[in-house]
Amino acid sequence: MDKGSGAVRVMFFDFSSAFNTIQPLLLRDKLVKMEVDMHLVTWITDYLTGSPQHVRIRDCSSDSVISNTGAPQGTVLSPVLFTLYTSDFKYDSESCHMQKFSDDTAIVGCVSNGQEMEYRSLIEDFVVWCKANHLPSPKPRRCAWTLEGPGHPSSQSPSMGSMWRELRLTSSLVCTWMKGWTGQ
Repeated sequence: MDKGSGAVRVMFFDFSSAFNTIQPLLLRDKLVKMEVDMHLVTWITDYLTGSPQHVRIRDCSSDSVISNTGAPQGTVLSPVLFTLYTSDFKYDSESCHMQKFSDDTAIVGCVSNGQEMEYRSLIEDFVVWCKANHLPSPKPRRCAWTLEGPGHPSSQSPSMGSMWRELRLTSSLVCTWMKGWTGQ
């Protein structure tokens, strides 16, 4: 990008109700692969399975149901468990990088000479991985950023296809978003 022939694209993703999607047995298998102490793995699995839940509004309560999916909302442990649950998808190369913080993910790609295949493939692989791990399709935030080098003519801007729209904010900053993207 310093030479003016490239762009940096950043796509921000967010999971809706992320902590509710943790599959305890899948998390258990992942923790075992990480060589976490088996006593802690067993405790976490027990903590996440067989929890009775009900809804109470004033004096009225629903019947209890047993939940075997997700982590309790409002606990400090839930974001930590979700981070561990998603820690097996990582990516870092010279031109693309993935940064995660709990249920937020950013995919950063340096695009040179219109070559954005690695960046697009990383996004597609991430969506496929989410489905394989019983996570809802991550929703791209309303805006993803493209920063273009100073000499980057708009005619050389990577073709985003009909599913993308761009709004040129300044000569060097473009706001890009996907229209109607479902993560498929």
